[in-house]
Amino acid sequence: MTSGKHIISFSFLIGFSALFLIGTNQSAKANYAFDCIYTDNASTEKTLQTLLDQCVANFDSPGAVLLIQTPALSWIGASGTSNTALQIPMQPTDVFRIGSMTKMFVAATILKLSEEEKIDLDAQIKNYLPQTITTKITNSSQITVRQLLNMTSGIYNYTDSQAYGDDLDENPYRSAWSAEELLAYAYGEEADFLPGTGWAYSNTNYILLDLIVAQISGTSLATEMRRLVFTPLGMQNTFMEIIEPRDVGFGGLLVRGYDYGEDITQINDALGFGDGGLISNAQDLATFLSAMFLEKSLLSKNSLIQMLKFDPIGNYGLGISLTETDFGISWEHSGSTAGFMGDMIYLPDEQTIFVLLTNDFNSELKEPVFNASLQIVLD
Repeated sequence: MTSGKHIISFSFLIGFSALFLIGTNQSAKANYAFDCIYTDNASTEKTLQTLLDQCVANFDSPGAVLLIQTPALSWIGASGTSNTALQIPMQPTDVFRIGSMTKMFVAATILKLSEEEKIDLDAQIKNYLPQTITTKITNSSQITVRQLLNMTSGIYNYTDSQAYGDDLDENPYRSAWSAEELLAYAYGEEADFLPGTGWAYSNTNYILLDLIVAQISGTSLATEMRRLVFTPLGMQNTFMEIIEPRDVGFGGLLVRGYDYGEDITQINDALGFGDGGLISNAQDLATFLSAMFLEKSLLSKNSLIQMLKFDPIGNYGLGISLTETDFGISWEHSGSTAGFMGDMIYLPDEQTIFVLLTNDFNSELKEPVFNASLQIVLD
C-alpha cells in the first residue's frame, strides 16, 4: 500500500547504468544491466515485441503496452498480463490509469478555455475561486492561473502531507474524495517560496485548476475535457475515473494494478481529479500527442507557444516537462497512481511519439524500454 500518488520524476531517471552494445556484426544487442535482449535479424516489429516481452519478464512486471510512432513506422504491442490472478493477456487496446499525465490534458483544456476568452492565464486565482478556498491558501492573492499550471505558485503539495498518508492508510478503499478534502491538507501550510520566484511540483495546483474549470464553465473539468479535447480528437477510450462512471471493472478498468505483486486496483488515493484522474489507452494518448505537436490542430499557435515556455528551474511548462535524452529533447509527462505507472513522450527533433503504460506502481521499464526501442527505430 502506498500513500504517495502521482509522485513523478520528470526525466524518470532510475539510475541504471547503460550497457548498450552497438555493432553491425552482432547477432544480439543487450540494453542495460537487466538483460533485455533483442535480435538483429528479425523485422522491426518483431524486434520491438521481443524487446518488450524480455523487459516485462526480466523486470518482473505484470504487463505493459508500448506504442511508438515515427515518420516511417507506427507500432503498438502488449506483453504480460492485465490480471495476474486470472492470467488474462494484456491487449494493445487496454485502458490504464495514467496518473499525472492527466496534467497535460488539464493544461490543454485551460488553454482552449483561454482561446474562448473564458479565462486569463495571468489573472489571480482569487478571481475564479471562492474566498472559502483562497483565504486558506498561503499567498493566494498573488498567485496566477499560469503559476498553477507551471508549478511556480509555491503552494504546498497535499500529497506530501503526513495527514493525507495517514488517512489513506486508515481507509484505503473509501468510495470517494472531494476536492475540498484534498485541499484541506494544504490549508495553512507554509509556502515553498513566493509566487513566481521558484519551482516545486505540487499536485495541489491541479486540484485548484480542477475547481477553476468547474467554476468558469458551470459544469466540470471532465465535461470540459470531453467537449474541448476528447470529442474533437475522437478519443473514445479516455475518461475521468469515478466522475465519468463506466460499467466495466473498478472505476472503468478491466486491467488490474499492482504494487510488488499485490493487487491495489481498488485503493482510492484520490481518484478522478485534475492532478491525476484520467484513464486512457496508448492509442488515445498518441492521438493527443499527434494533434498537439505533429498536426498542431488542437491548440492555436499562441497557445502552443505558451504551453512550451519552460521554467528554467523545473524545466516545466504548462502541464508538460522538458527533458534531455539521447535522441534530442523530449516534451513529456509521466504518471503513477494506485497500481499503475507510465509515460507519454514526444521527441520534436525526430517527430516521434513514445507511450509506455504499465500496471505496475513500481515499474522500472521506462528507461531500458525507451532507450532500446528508440535505438531500434531511429538508427
